[in-house]
Amino acid sequence: MAPPRRSWLGRLFGGGVPEAEASPAEAPAKAAVGGEAVREAVPPGAPVLDILFGPRAEPDAAAIEDLPEPSAPSPAFAPAAVAPSGPEETGDEAPPPPAYIRMAPPPVSLRTALHVSGTGDVETTGDGWAGTPGASIEGLSLIVVDGIDPEDIECRVVLDDGSMTDWVPGDRYSGTRGEARPLRGFAVRLAGPAVMTHVVRYRGAFAGGAQVGPCDAGAICATPDGAVLEAVQVLVTPMAPHGS
Repeated sequence: MAPPRRSWLGRLFGGGVPEAEASPAEAPAKAAVGGEAVREAVPPGAPVLDILFGPRAEPDAAAIEDLPEPSAPSPAFAPAAVAPSGPEETGDEAPPPPAYIRMAPPPVSLRTALHVSGTGDVETTGDGWAGTPGASIEGLSLIVVDGIDPEDIECRVVLDDGSMTDWVPGDRYSGTRGEARPLRGFAVRLAGPAVMTHVVRYRGAFAGGAQVGPCDAGAICATPDGAVLEAVQVLVTPMAPHGS
């Protein structure tokens, strides 16, 4: 009697249950897994995957071409547009920033008070000449009417002996009274905040018709020979705004 024939699994792995002992339920599975090729003897070195699942089929090119194109992502999940981090380049230059404009300070009004020989105290308001031709000035003061603080203007005078008085606020009297000691010159300067906002200029008229000036702030307005001072003119004007 011939030995029982081994099942296809027994022939593959070298053991197992004889084919006659396999249950009838295994028969459809054997045919489905291996087909007739499995029932035959397994050639030496045959690939196991081909034995179990049959030879691999090449992909159908026509079937691949018929695949639908991938759909576009849903708008709800579409990436949001990222705004550029820098300024948008339009090709046009940005307008320049507005230029800094400094407002002009207010004009300055002065009242010039003189003590005139043979006349007494005389006051003149405005930027004209103050004094009387032929009459010597013995003392003066400069009183601010408007535009700067009274302490922001100072003056000093040259006495008849050539000595100089100290700088004093303009509204304080400089000189003498009733001593017949005429002035030989004077000087004016600004102080405090007015130094940064205003400019002072002044002139003097002297006996014999000589005029000196306009003088810059602090300069002595006098003639080389020390002539007697007869009239003065003092102007305080705002500095010109930047860019003018």
